[in-house]
Order: sequence, then structure tokens, then C-alpha cells
Amino acid sequence: MDSITFLRQVPPAGRSFYPNIARAIRIRLNKMPKVEFLDAQRVKLDSNNIRSFKDEYKKALITFIQVCRTYNIHPVLMTEFAKYDAGDPPRPGYAMDMQNLVDALNLIVKQIAGEMNVDLIDMAEHVKTDAKKYVFDTMHFNDTGAVHVSKVITESLLPIIRKK
Repeated sequence: MDSITFLRQVPPAGRSFYPNIARAIRIRLNKMPKVEFLDAQRVKLDSNNIRSFKDEYKKALITFIQVCRTYNIHPVLMTEFAKYDAGDPPRPGYAMDMQNLVDALNLIVKQIAGEMNVDLIDMAEHVKTDAKKYVFDTMHFNDTGAVHVSKVITESLLPIIRKK
């Protein structure tokens, strides 16, 4: 897609440079030597470290919101999209563990947004129906996905900005 076509597709107030950055990063990454899966992917997710991680995540979100409000910044939370069956999982069992973790963290984001009256963009909901069309692996958007996500973010943020 050329830049003129892209600019016509995205509302003027929300033009995004994300697809160009994603393309540039992909070109650079393709030139790099291939590496084995990260050690973090080999960590077994058990109930103790998931519970601890979720607690820390919740505390971090609350702190983020409080810091934003202290400095008169309007926080907006967004759920994370991941579809671990959309691509090739690194190993059996890992995909389900990771999908469950992402779903649990998204639930925390939604709960905190509701409890603390914070605007929320539910990106997971906006992408889930056409996941394979929008990602080139389990969670990283391709060009079509980047355009879709930028539209969703723009359409979600414009009413918030107009209220301010």
C-alpha cells in the first residue's frame, strides 16, 4: 500500500506512522541472524508465579493511573491482543499458558479501568474476529493489522480528546 492510499484510509486527525515503522523494523530484523527462542519462553508458568505476576501488574496499573492523575494527565488503558493459536506456537502447552495469561491481564485492565473510571480501548475485542488477517505471528501486527489498529485507536481517542 502506498502512503497516499494509507493517508486516505485513516482520518486526518489520527494519521499514524506505525505501519512505516513496522515495515522498517521488519526489514532490519530480516537481515539479522536467526536466534533460538528466548529463555523467557522456556519458563514454566505455574500458578504461583502467575498469581504474583498478576498482583504486580495490577499494582503497576494503579500506580500508572495515580501518577497520570497527579500530573493532570488523562490516562487511557488498552487491552493487549494476542492469539497464540493464530501462528506457530513455540512448544506444546506454551500457547495455551500464554493465551490464558494475556486473557487474565486483559481482564485486570478492564476491571481497573472500570473501578478507577479510566477510558479503555479494548483492542483484544476489536481484533479477535479477524486475527489471522491482522497478525504475522501470534501478536505482532502486519501492515493490514497496523492500519486497522491505528483506525481503532484514532476512533477511540477522538471523542476523549474532544471532551477535553
